[in-house]
Amino acid sequence: MQQTKSVFGVLGVDANVISLPYDLYGHKAPAAITTDQLPCPQEGAAAAVMQSVGCKFILSVLWQSKQGLIRNSFNESLRLEERYVKFNVAALKQAAARAVNKQDCVRITKLAEGGFNKVFLLTMDDGQEVIARIPTPIAGPSHHTTASEVATMEFLGVILRVPVPRVFTYSAIWLELSTEEMKDVLKQIIDIEKRMFSYKFPAYGSLYYKHDAQALPHASIPHLERFCIGPLARRQFWFNEREDMSLNRGPWKRSEDAIVASAQRESAWLANFAKPKPRRTFLLQTDDPIDPHDHQCLLSKFLRIGPYLTPKDAGLSTPILRHPYLSLPNIFLAPNSTKILSIID
Repeated sequence: MQQTKSVFGVLGVDANVISLPYDLYGHKAPAAITTDQLPCPQEGAAAAVMQSVGCKFILSVLWQSKQGLIRNSFNESLRLEERYVKFNVAALKQAAARAVNKQDCVRITKLAEGGFNKVFLLTMDDGQEVIARIPTPIAGPSHHTTASEVATMEFLGVILRVPVPRVFTYSAIWLELSTEEMKDVLKQIIDIEKRMFSYKFPAYGSLYYKHDAQALPHASIPHLERFCIGPLARRQFWFNEREDMSLNRGPWKRSEDAIVASAQRESAWLANFAKPKPRRTFLLQTDDPIDPHDHQCLLSKFLRIGPYLTPKDAGLSTPILRHPYLSLPNIFLAPNSTKILSIID
């Protein structure tokens, strides 16, 4: 069996940069259509209701709502920009080959595109395969997200003995598993979760190698000299203008401080960058604007009660490690087996 390793955050910075066009859902936006082209039901309870209210009116509202979701709320051009990344293909191939001590990478294939990464399969000259993940801008600041992820993976693998890449196979077979096989996989997931929850950390934030966090606020971890807890790398603290704002990103010793910091972050952003926007809600079209001041008032109320929302029993709010996206596609199984080989993302 060919062995597959994983390379994280490999970005080319040389010349010959190419662009990857990205179609978010694999299809174009719906073509223009009028409500006269939409069919009205002729039979059943739905037909009676729609005929009494006005079929064309209801279809018009529903269609406008759908179009509004795509064109207004969805804001497609911005969503595409958030997931658009340029990288040097040649540099990526060279970095992957060096990572596994091979002479050359002979083929690169796009495997998938998740919420925060583009995933590629790189094949070496001897047939060995490497999975490379390139973070998109929506993932957050490249240094923090990549440094924290790599440190977290080693911590999981070395300290907690949780299976993390090296990846030996790439297959989504969940729909083929029997109920008993799924139970076996779930038991393993529970065991992995127990191991992650068993380690108590000194602060809230993201896990880093200590040498990557020397210039950042960080909290040392007793008996683990290589690791530390540094600023939270989650995109909520970094996207759009927030990356350049002076924010309290942690680490935090107390859970109430972490909760309050999120509200303070949004309040600061609203005060500096927010603009009134038209209110668009399902079945209620109005031009009354949503005023950022209203949002700030709600946040100020939250800030007054935030410190009282955490449990008084410190044991119920101890910092632990958790996987925020433990979905089935992120769990890799051994071929012809229910044994979990790796958990990613």
